[in-house]
Amino acid sequence: MYILLPLTLIIWGLIGYKIYLGLKDESGPDETVSDFTPAKILNKASDTFSLFNNYRDPFLTGIHKAVNSSSFSKPAQPTMNTGKNGNTIKPALPLNNDWPPVHYSGLLKNQSNSVSLVLLSINGKTYTLKQGDVAEELKVIAFTNEEVTLLRGKEKKNFSR
Repeated sequence: MYILLPLTLIIWGLIGYKIYLGLKDESGPDETVSDFTPAKILNKASDTFSLFNNYRDPFLTGIHKAVNSSSFSKPAQPTMNTGKNGNTIKPALPLNNDWPPVHYSGLLKNQSNSVSLVLLSINGKTYTLKQGDVAEELKVIAFTNEEVTLLRGKEKKNFSR
């Protein structure tokens, strides 16, 4: 009847003994010593950016969506003309001058090396670009804190925040 108490003490005693043997360091210091000297660690400065966020709080106002309604309409299909001898003449396809929806979100500036990046949302995708970079056929020409100038083909267009 009173066999459980001594059995429990024996089991916990064995567990404690195993832990003691595991913590006891019988091997001493490691015998393998190498002549390895670590190389000089270069202290690199972290890359820091500051976000110029001098705009309204987006959670206090309505959601801003850049919508270009003309980009959603289907282009009209050209009609086929027939020439004098019955051959079909394909008309020249009109150039697509519709710009994709672009939203200028802001400017990032690296304070250590003065590299500036713009945050652009083009066709719903967000891009971080510097001057001269191209995303979805739009090249960043110039930008300020309030405006970015983009080039598409030969056409320039300014986008404000």
